[in-house]
Amino acid sequence: MSKLNKTKLDNDAVIIAENVTKTYDTGRLKVTALNNVSLTVNRGEMIAVMGPSGCGKTTLLNCLSGLDDLTAGTVKINNTELSTMSDRIKTTYRAQRMGYIFQAFNLLPILTARENVEMPLLVSGTSSKEAKQSAEDALELVGLSDWKEFYPSELSGGQNQRVTIARCLVNTPEIVWADEPTGNLDSENANDVMKLMIKLNAENNQTFVIVTHADEVAKLTNRTILMRDGVIERDSS
Repeated sequence: MSKLNKTKLDNDAVIIAENVTKTYDTGRLKVTALNNVSLTVNRGEMIAVMGPSGCGKTTLLNCLSGLDDLTAGTVKINNTELSTMSDRIKTTYRAQRMGYIFQAFNLLPILTARENVEMPLLVSGTSSKEAKQSAEDALELVGLSDWKEFYPSELSGGQNQRVTIARCLVNTPEIVWADEPTGNLDSENANDVMKLMIKLNAENNQTFVIVTHADEVAKLTNRTILMRDGVIERDSS
């Protein structure tokens, strides 16, 4: 599998983080997870965020995506500062413009693959007929049309991760946030999932921010951000 073609990238910034700090205060202890981090990501980039455990990788992803509030600094998505949004508007914005893939599949065991993929659309008010068709289209995109009526317990780990990717992509997000998306998969399934994400990035010009420990995952992206002790130690393409 070849590394992505950097010449296809647009030059417009879709994510701009400036002087982002995140401190957790337990009352007895203050821990600074991010310390004055600045970062710009262009539309269509696929970047890997790496570093040792506890270095701030997941905190950075959560702050950039609006899942966590900032202690200081700003994050703009498409020139819109997340902190200026109400919680309700921010939730709607994330649901409509962003997708999330996690190490844990977070699928509902009582729902089929199709029903799991439908869920975000139904919650956002999409009609059941439209949600069903969109879910089936998303499952076809990830190669699971023949498995759409199977339950998570009947699917392999790689198939379940494909369902989570379909669920993430069903609303055609501009940005996909992925936290260790291959962490629970064997090498073959991990490779298949990365091929799928690279294909989607290339075809749809979607921006991917991937937190990973795996060098083989990072090598397939446009750019690697190396973090240590809450700061960006190296930013390389």
